[in-house]
Amino acid sequence: MNVVAVTGAGGMIGRHLLEALRSTAGEVRILLLPAEPVPDCFENAVVHRGDLRNPEELRAFIDGADTVFHLAALVGKDANDAAAAQAVNVEGTRNLVELSKAHGVRRFVYLSTCCVYGLHGLDDEIVDETARYAPLDHPYDITKTRAEELVAGEDPARLPWSVLQVPVVLGGPHTVTKPNLMAHIRVARSGFVPHTVGDRSWANYVYAGDVAAALRELGTHPLAVGEAFICSETMTLNDLFGQIAKELAIDVRRVPLPGFALRAASRAHSRLAILANRRRFSSEKLRSRLNFSPKVGLEEGLRLTISHYRKAGLA
Repeated sequence: MNVVAVTGAGGMIGRHLLEALRSTAGEVRILLLPAEPVPDCFENAVVHRGDLRNPEELRAFIDGADTVFHLAALVGKDANDAAAAQAVNVEGTRNLVELSKAHGVRRFVYLSTCCVYGLHGLDDEIVDETARYAPLDHPYDITKTRAEELVAGEDPARLPWSVLQVPVVLGGPHTVTKPNLMAHIRVARSGFVPHTVGDRSWANYVYAGDVAAALRELGTHPLAVGEAFICSETMTLNDLFGQIAKELAIDVRRVPLPGFALRAASRAHSRLAILANRRRFSSEKLRSRLNFSPKVGLEEGLRLTISHYRKAGLA
């Protein structure tokens, strides 16, 4: 990777990716919005200003780059506006793909999400890259699915692409508030946590540093071309609450709840889906084909993230 262009570098995963690229990339370019401040951690990066929705502002950013990492997207509340999400997440991706083809980019790596399959499920199942798309009816989920379809529809002989799909990402020192994790922390802070019995509920997370390492691998590995890969780790909901309580140094009382009762409650109240989730995502393809395994891991990533929350007064 001689000249690398990164969108979304100012985000949580983007900052980890820049750290991962320092020892392997030559010139690193980052795309920031016209008024977006330059984070302190962007030492030695070449800053380009532009908007994904305007291809003319992207030409200099792409010209001469051999590798593109496309991480930028509207997420969270910013993605609630369906028209804005379509313009940035889908049409912005289209602009970047077309320019990458025109300028002879040798590797295009797109950061996607496990939301393309549906992040939660009540059936006991392990989901891999062969599963059909089944996003929830939410602008973020829908537009990220469309954008992934757009990238995966390209001829890899003309644009050598790779896709990385991730569940909820834990950022450690670069973290932002993650609604799923914050919901679990609030439950633990109440002093009472659900303890599923009879069957298991699962939590799917991955540490951003490991995501960045996987992205870097997709940017260089020949077997990654024309393929999508899931990068995810899983722990039981019971273990998750146990580790949260340990990191927060609080005593919690475990309230036994049959799994079937949690699932019934989640059907009536969709916000409980994260507590009744039985879906897991498999990273076997990433391990077996690219010989990739996380170096930090979920437990340490969770510890680093909660530690940052505590220092920031969020937990």
